Amino acid sequence: MNERERKLTGFIQRNALLIFGEELKWYTLPNLNADLLGRDKNGHPVIAEVKCWDDKYPTNRDKQEYQSIGQILHYANIFQKQHADAENIRLFIIADLPSPKVEDCCEYLRLYGFNIQHLSTLEARETVLQSRIDALQKKTQFS
Repeated sequence: MNERERKLTGFIQRNALLIFGEELKWYTLPNLNADLLGRDKNGHPVIAEVKCWDDKYPTNRDKQEYQSIGQILHYANIFQKQHADAENIRLFIIADLPSPKVEDCCEYLRLYGFNIQHLSTLEARETVLQSRIDALQKKTQFS
């Protein structure tokens, strides 16, 4: 994981409610290298692959996009083999920018029962920024 992805991972953890719709309990497993592993309020596993796309070199971005699909499915397979409670695994590929390729692949996998989503933190970051601006304006009004 590079520095940009580490920062993005921290942002995702701090803003889980905004991104996932609920707070998650984060943890790690020794033999699962997923970027983020958590449990939702019902105890169901949540596995996330975090990516910052390389827009400087389009061929690198193509590889990253396809690799992200393979990685998340690999992590789900490892988790499923090692845990009896592997039902209802929620899979996420979370990137700094949207990817139509990744979304198309996720859409196809959903047709076959996978609970997988591609999310971009671009919208989430804008929402967080706007909420901070709103809070500052409210604070200024009452000062």
